[in-house]
Amino acid sequence: MVRQPSCKELGSDTEVENIESQKFHRHIGFEGESNIVHFIKKIN
Repeated sequence: MVRQPSCKELGSDTEVENIESQKFHRHIGFEGESNIVHFIKKIN
């Protein structure tokens, strides 16, 4: 029998200000990992 690879982690994202989503994620067992900031610069 050949062992198949399996899923080791599941990721999910939410906006920093979406507190209800963060509460829900923690409630179902997710742990906070990090915060990131996205930068955008318009170019012509």
